[in-house]
Amino acid sequence: EGDRKTSQMARSPGKAGDLVVLSASPRGSRAKRASMIVWSTIGTSSPPVAIKTGLLGTAAQIELVARWVDRLRTRGPVALVVDPVLSATTGASFANADALRAYRDVLLPRASFITPNRKEAARLLDESAPPQRAQLPSMARSLLRLGVQAVAITGGDDIDDGSSMALDWLHTAQAEGWL
Repeated sequence: EGDRKTSQMARSPGKAGDLVVLSASPRGSRAKRASMIVWSTIGTSSPPVAIKTGLLGTAAQIELVARWVDRLRTRGPVALVVDPVLSATTGASFANADALRAYRDVLLPRASFITPNRKEAARLLDESAPPQRAQLPSMARSLLRLGVQAVAITGGDDIDDGSSMALDWLHTAQAEGWL
């Protein structure tokens, strides 16, 4: 069932520059829907200029998104922002080993920018323990080696570890440092 896919674009009436939501999910799946937010010009033949992914629960969904990105990029540049939602706040995993492989091998090499939290960055790099803050610059460089153009490892999960401050590590071609 997870291999059968549908995709749809829900366009609401609007003016140029309105938000368009594109979703792709296995038929019958209610729990693990893949979604992409697409900024596009409604009512024109222009492709979207940016896509942001959220929860992608299966390798099939990740591969579908990659195919869409490739297809859209034949018409012009399209930025791909990947927010790899890999688990719930309760700790329940949304991504198995196949999905993590698809992220690493298929989607991240196409990504313009990724925004994992510390735990997600560790899982994407196949590391078992969440990193300490001092390890984030090295982890960002490792994610860049997977083909990602820019990384922000977010610190929202720092609060879970008793810290009073959430710090994000940004690494781009132009700059790197704490936000």
